[in-house]
Amino acid sequence: MLDVHPAHHAANSWKEFFVHIATIVLGLLIAVGLEQTVEYFHHLRQVAETREILCKEREDNRQRMAYNTAGFRLQAAGLQNNLLILNYVKRHPGTPPEKLPGVMTWRYNTRSPALSGWMTAQQTGVTALMPREEVARNEVIYGYLAQIDAARDTLMQSFSNATRYRSGDPDITHMTPSQLEDELALLEDEMQANWALGVKLSDLRAAVPDFDTISPQELNALGLATTEDEKASLAAAKALTDARLAQSQAAFNKVRKDFAATHPATAPE
Repeated sequence: MLDVHPAHHAANSWKEFFVHIATIVLGLLIAVGLEQTVEYFHHLRQVAETREILCKEREDNRQRMAYNTAGFRLQAAGLQNNLLILNYVKRHPGTPPEKLPGVMTWRYNTRSPALSGWMTAQQTGVTALMPREEVARNEVIYGYLAQIDAARDTLMQSFSNATRYRSGDPDITHMTPSQLEDELALLEDEMQANWALGVKLSDLRAAVPDFDTISPQELNALGLATTEDEKASLAAAKALTDARLAQSQAAFNKVRKDFAATHPATAPE
């Protein structure tokens, strides 16, 4: 608030009048200039603080996406294993559990991206104080992170659907042909959801290379089984299944350990 005080006495000449007016104008200009200078440095501090927060959040998200990438690979191996076993049961009804080419394994290992820093910057209007190019770069990163979060939600729902049978009789050898068909459809839905998550992780890597997630080559090599022959060729025996899962599990365990070291409050035991 700027206070303008009246003159102590009336001007006795035009010269005194204009000097008085000039004094008032100069005082106002100085006051406005000081106010704008304070506001300018306040904005600089806001932008600097926001950049520091976003820098830390970006590093956090790199770790979270590394976790999701390892989880995606482990998930893919487990789902391919389950597909092999269900198809085996379908083709060989009556096979006892100990004669199956593996055991069913269900895994869901993902972390939601950290978005609070960017959301706060938008809500408080700090992004309007930042260079447009910088804002655009962050919009790209957080846009992909939001897509990954949505893909996680879809995967979680499909995981819940595919594992619902375990609340009743978890022995798949007791399933009727109709139940097996239903479970195969749910499993393939989850495979598609996991694949979609992999696509989003790969898209993030393509747009922001310092997020070392999944390459298009790796994604294409995994593929999605569409025919009975392709499904059967995913594995030949339980030994191969165990070896494939063990390798993926070891890689995931390493990432999980690193993640737990920096996120003790959220990391699973």
